[in-house]
Amino acid sequence: MRYYLSFLFTLSIVLISCEEKESGIKPVYRDITEAVYSTVTVKPNEIYTVFSSVNGILETSNLEEGKIVKKGEILVKIKNQQSKINSSNAKLNYEIVKQNYEGDATILQEIREKINSAEIKLGVDSLNFVRQERLWGQNIGSLQSFESMKLKYEVTANEVKSLNNQYRRTQNELQKKVQQAKNSYQISNINQEDFTVKSKLAGTIYQVFKEKGESINTQSPIAIVGSSDSFLLYLMIDEVDITKVYEGQLIEIVLDAYSDQTFKARLAQINPTKDEITHTFTVEAQFVESPSRLFNGLSGEANIIISTKQNILTLPSQYINEDKKVNTDNGLVSVEIGMKNLKYTEIISGIDTSSIIYQLEP
Repeated sequence: MRYYLSFLFTLSIVLISCEEKESGIKPVYRDITEAVYSTVTVKPNEIYTVFSSVNGILETSNLEEGKIVKKGEILVKIKNQQSKINSSNAKLNYEIVKQNYEGDATILQEIREKINSAEIKLGVDSLNFVRQERLWGQNIGSLQSFESMKLKYEVTANEVKSLNNQYRRTQNELQKKVQQAKNSYQISNINQEDFTVKSKLAGTIYQVFKEKGESINTQSPIAIVGSSDSFLLYLMIDEVDITKVYEGQLIEIVLDAYSDQTFKARLAQINPTKDEITHTFTVEAQFVESPSRLFNGLSGEANIIISTKQNILTLPSQYINEDKKVNTDNGLVSVEIGMKNLKYTEIISGIDTSSIIYQLEP
């Protein structure tokens, strides 16, 4: 009885061994493509986070996720009562200073009238001085009268000169005050505009962070706005593979939202700086063939095509161990391999289509 049981046990082992042997496969010729695998994220071609340049309370909001906006369209207005008062005061000051410079009853007008009176007086004093000088040349009159008339002429001439200098100096000062007041008024208007946040581009509001009545500061994001119809693909490439990728390479994309379809893209740009945390490089790609609808943040997988070979001898990659050996009827046999991808490896030599290859033992 024991002999019979032992025989059955041995037979079972042989049958199991035969079944394992019968599960072997043979290398076959096929076309394979070598590719670099990557995760992929879809983002708008242009996208930015909306911030305010001033602090305040969100007074009015036109923010709505999914809403299409035009470039320059108002997104939010921030309460700015103090800014309005400052702007009104700046405008009033500008008007006063401008009136002082250009109005009918200005300081310059008063000086001009004084200059006119002094010039008339200078004309009279000049005639009297010339007349007295002529008489004195003819020994008529006294030296005191001549010198007195000369002094009077010189004093009036200096007064005219002084008034003209005062006019020019006052004119320059008033011009500067007008320009300063104008600048202050313009700055106040610019500050007023800071309380109105407008869209920098035409696109879609993808995310809203603030609602009407909430506090706003210069560090808090208000919303995210990006392009509606133009999208880029962002791929994370492991540092061991980055030397294999180049701009212009074809990429096959599978998005989770379109899992039953494959889309094509082209590698457009490689960011040359490695992320020290993930040890990856970011590359950008553009769709050659894209889905009819795309959304910010869609994710999926990508294969960057490195090279393609046609009609080459291949074996599933899991049948080859790290020492480049395969399991045959004759035990482990060394093979020379070539191109490989996630599924298949090229067999250059060591086995052929008649070889039966078995799963590697654990």
